[in-house]
Amino acid sequence: MANINKNIVETRKLASKGRFGDTEIREVDNAPAHVNAYEAYLLDNHGNAGEEVVKDIGAGTTNPQTGMKEYHWKLQDPLNMHHNREIWGNKAVDYLYGENNENLAPGMAGSGLKGAWNWLMPVGHTGFFSSEKDAEYKAGQQAGRVTGVGMEGLLKQQEEYMGPEGFITREKGLEEKGISDKYQTTMETITKKGDKLRSKSDLAYSGEIETTIDEMGTSAMDQYTHQMELSDLKSEKTEVDFMSNLREKLNQMLIDYQGAAGKPYGGGSALDELNQLFASYDAEGSV
Repeated sequence: MANINKNIVETRKLASKGRFGDTEIREVDNAPAHVNAYEAYLLDNHGNAGEEVVKDIGAGTTNPQTGMKEYHWKLQDPLNMHHNREIWGNKAVDYLYGENNENLAPGMAGSGLKGAWNWLMPVGHTGFFSSEKDAEYKAGQQAGRVTGVGMEGLLKQQEEYMGPEGFITREKGLEEKGISDKYQTTMETITKKGDKLRSKSDLAYSGEIETTIDEMGTSAMDQYTHQMELSDLKSEKTEVDFMSNLREKLNQMLIDYQGAAGKPYGGGSALDELNQLFASYDAEGSV
């Protein structure tokens, strides 16, 4: 569980380095790549066809921070416009992107669209609309969703294992039925054996026969009682182990959340329900 959560955290950190609207990580050409939410939908739901569309509409450039391919919209990356000099003309492109060459008017270097873009969305993610500004917020949101789903899963596990129709109850019921059936078979055997002994003996030995039969019945009852007590202890231990494991999983989720979001988990209905569950269980003196 910890390894899975660690991988989720690392993927989120990698995704936060995406540029120009790339907020997700998906496989493109069998390698992890930065994609936006719409492209992630295409890849998740349309297989190879979706991948071809993503490669067609995406930039296909390399993210300077991660070295991974990125598939944000082509028109969102002004650098792609450099491939259209023959369409727009050198002067227009140089004006838009502020290139420092003979086509620029004096003092125009670094101005135009490129200068504005670099201020708004620089590689270092420190601009006005930088994705880095809300990366922590987004990470917290994603971590919160993952943690919430995980806690719902713990509640479901608890119900499946310890509920009225749960695994532990069913397992104990089957075991106790086996013990009861065995006791019933033993008592039937003792009764038949007693009847056979009585039919072959005279009154002089009737007392000894009844004593022997009673002792056999008592021994069978003692064994039955002992096995039922062991079944109870086994069931209790299974419950204790399960609840301890459940508590460890919850603690690990809270640790993973804080590592991803940079702050303690704020709580919610699932966490409240789990805490009430543990408090109730502890009050019974089982843990």
